[in-house]
Amino acid sequence: MKSGRYIIKDRKPAKNWEDGFFSGNGTVGAIVFCRLREEKIIFNHEELFLRTNKLRSFPDMSDVFKEVRKMVKENKGPEAAELFYNKAKERGMDNTFIKDETLYPDSFFPAFELNIAYDAKASDYERYLNTYNGEIVMSCSDNDKKIIQRVFTSIVDNAVCISLTGGKNHKINISLPVAQDNFEKELLDKCIISENISFENNVLLYDIIMNEGRYQGRIEIRSDGDVGFSDNKIQISNADVLELFVTIGIDKNAEIIDFSDYNAMFDENIKFYHKDFFSSEIIFSSGAKDSEYTQDLFSDLDDPDSKTALMQKLYYMGRYLAVSSFGKIPPNSQGLWNARVNGRTFCDYVTNIEFEMAIWCVLGGNFIDKANSVFNFIERYMGDFEENAKKIFGMKGIVITSRMTDSGLLFHFGPGYAHEFWIAAAAWIALFYYEYWQYTKDMDFLRTKALPFMQKAADFYCDYVDKNGEVIPSVSPENSPYEKIFCMAGKNSVMDISSIRELFKNLERVCRILKVENKHKIILCDYFYEEDGSLKEWADENACTAYAHRHISHLYPIMYGNEAKNDNKLKRGIAAAIDKRIENGFFTEDNGTCGWSVMQLLNAYIRLGDKDGVRRSLDFLLSHYINKNLTACLNYSTTVFQIDVNLGYLNAVYEMLVDTEEDKLMLLRCVSEELNSGKAFNIPLKNKKIIKKLIWNEKNIEVDIFSEDAGNLTVISENDVKYLKFTGNQSIKTIMNR
Repeated sequence: MKSGRYIIKDRKPAKNWEDGFFSGNGTVGAIVFCRLREEKIIFNHEELFLRTNKLRSFPDMSDVFKEVRKMVKENKGPEAAELFYNKAKERGMDNTFIKDETLYPDSFFPAFELNIAYDAKASDYERYLNTYNGEIVMSCSDNDKKIIQRVFTSIVDNAVCISLTGGKNHKINISLPVAQDNFEKELLDKCIISENISFENNVLLYDIIMNEGRYQGRIEIRSDGDVGFSDNKIQISNADVLELFVTIGIDKNAEIIDFSDYNAMFDENIKFYHKDFFSSEIIFSSGAKDSEYTQDLFSDLDDPDSKTALMQKLYYMGRYLAVSSFGKIPPNSQGLWNARVNGRTFCDYVTNIEFEMAIWCVLGGNFIDKANSVFNFIERYMGDFEENAKKIFGMKGIVITSRMTDSGLLFHFGPGYAHEFWIAAAAWIALFYYEYWQYTKDMDFLRTKALPFMQKAADFYCDYVDKNGEVIPSVSPENSPYEKIFCMAGKNSVMDISSIRELFKNLERVCRILKVENKHKIILCDYFYEEDGSLKEWADENACTAYAHRHISHLYPIMYGNEAKNDNKLKRGIAAAIDKRIENGFFTEDNGTCGWSVMQLLNAYIRLGDKDGVRRSLDFLLSHYINKNLTACLNYSTTVFQIDVNLGYLNAVYEMLVDTEEDKLMLLRCVSEELNSGKAFNIPLKNKKIIKKLIWNEKNIEVDIFSEDAGNLTVISENDVKYLKFTGNQSIKTIMNR
């Protein structure tokens, strides 16, 4: 076992799936409960959906939208949203299995669960996740025997591998996850046609026919004991060693793989795992309590060493989850994992904050190759995004819906939650395309991928924004500008204005670099400020801002956007707007604040350079939104796992250390006290540069920067400035005053 800083350990097994340890390779995954005597492991696949939405086309609503826009301009947003919703239902938009006022896309679905029962009188129980090698281990004693269960997911063989030694007798059965309520039972009854189990030559096949498509689980069993099969259960006796290798096939048979044995496969897998996990690393300096159980660290958060140890482990957990959940497509709101039959409200791609937060870490955290999963996912639905623009609005270009899974069509809206009018997603995602080019300087990508995507996004906004620069309807997720009624359809949200403005600014630069004509021009209205200087959430004199709200979408110009970086008035307005949220209970349970909103605030405080805000946000996050297994949660009471917070935290740690521009680098711009000294390796910068090594303490900063291209770089710390000149393929080392 490597240094304790990589180990997340617990004295108790998981009570529910969110307490479990997660394993995955981006395509297949497992939730491991680590339960004594009756283990449960739930398996997932990145492209397994429960088909609850029969609609595969969108009715033409462009004529209705013209009336909607007119009504919103007349301050009749609630009536406009109600009109659109009713007309959409009349034209077939309620054609789903499960009736609900608000429509949802299809949800990700757990493939099956495996239960392993064995006899043991256990003591000395412990379970841990070792982020250093990607393995989950449970151990206990049964008299003089040691029982050890090990699990990892092979990147090489695309299989979940399980080893159990010391258990002797086992009973194994496989099934769909049990419906938690009548709603889930109805989903299963509608969507699962049949489940078939067969066993031959020590291979268990689990074949599921669905209302659309099928999937198959294949479990190969290796044991030195006697293996039998009856009543759809595998019985194993007199076994010192049991190994299971699980593969999953979607719309095809599960792959037959020539497995060797657990240890050989584990050793082979580590080098592939390390390639991603150690593509970058940050080591906090304390380490005094790295080997303690996480529950002990949480119980002593007032101790600086306990907090530092938790933050270090949370950083490694973020890297582990990123390696485990980026596959052919990026992680959804719950990464790769889901144990509920009804995942439709939490287990999808939510593009009004969660999706973007999950991919924040890709560039700064040196997961550059993972960006391809983002581009692949977005580009597979470009036709749907074009249909959204045409059929909902009667316009050119693309509109990316606020929630999606197996389709890019706009299936998520209701009379109050008017998500059909949230149109900022394409501009926001275009920024990711642009920043990918800034990091890589890949001119072919800029020409063939970034430019076409940015142009299609700009096509829509040129049609949508009126000649006065107003964005109507406009949504600031998920707040309402109306005093006595909830409806999101308003005018000129800050998020819309800022994201569109940045898109057009970046598009102008891209066209200049590629020496092509830029035909996309736009004007946008100015922001509104309150009398105290705080930024108003809508540039609309009639809007009534709801300050006590979990969403802080008007922080977009500072996080994730960059508009406020060189605009002091806007920066001060954002800081004052944050204060309004805090004054109205943001850091309280009653406000309904979510884990991702605390993480967005933390990242915004870093960019504002507010160390006290960083401290408060971190304390609130650790106290209320992080489970003992270091997975992050949606709710104040640590319920409902959502991966965006884990990956957003990873981004926050990197942003504390570096603020990168193409010709400028700021070091340690807003470092929390837990990161007051440490070392880091392989932090990518824009313009094809990378920090090979960064070591800092209370007085000095030692930095070694490699640049592939020739050019100049201004390096700034709080009390020092250095001007570096690179000749190309060169490293420069320098020491700066802190």
